[in-house]
Amino acid sequence: MHNDTDTPAPERERLLRIRDVLDRTAMSRSAWYALIAQNKAPAPVKVGAAARWPESVVDAWIRRQVESEG
Repeated sequence: MHNDTDTPAPERERLLRIRDVLDRTAMSRSAWYALIAQNKAPAPVKVGAAARWPESVVDAWIRRQVESEG
């Protein structure tokens, strides 16, 4: 018999609000949305009427920016 408690639950993806994204990137709202318009930053995921960014996507974008600077 399979017991659901035997299998660890997958980690849930945290969805970031715009203020969280701006805090992480140290960018202004207008600069961030300009990059999105240029396809240079990840577009948000819509959750109802709200815009959210998957944390892993934002973290990966930041890493790529740092790597391209170095």
